[in-house]
Amino acid sequence: MEKSLCDRPSISVVLALPPTLNQSYTIVKVEGYSRLALTDEANDYKDEVAVLAFQAMDGEFPVENGPRAGEYRLELVLHLTANTRDVDANVKLVMDGICRGIGLNDNRVFKVTLEKRVSHKRYGKRWLEARLIYLGRGIHEVGV
Repeated sequence: MEKSLCDRPSISVVLALPPTLNQSYTIVKVEGYSRLALTDEANDYKDEVAVLAFQAMDGEFPVENGPRAGEYRLELVLHLTANTRDVDANVKLVMDGICRGIGLNDNRVFKVTLEKRVSHKRYGKRWLEARLIYLGRGIHEVGV
């Protein structure tokens, strides 16, 4: 019988919302060529997420890298006070920060779920819940 997601090893963190895409990337010139680069604000955010993820990890959470390593699922829930943000713009910085903090290659994340919850209460706060779940090995391999 397959384990439910509730029974699988996971780490959870509650975060401030990441910078917007416009605040996260800038164009820099390197040797005459333009390229997209992370801003200091985005790098600082990833560093903060990495620290929180490392602190949330306990000895029971498996970190596996490599071609036959474990597979992971990332769940993100944005809590907003108005419907003003795209839900998909928040994934990369959060995933990179969590994976960096626990030493996981982010190519091991096979599934990402996003949810946006809007509360129009004026006293409401904005935050993001992130949960990384260990799924096991070989879950998404075909023809093995």
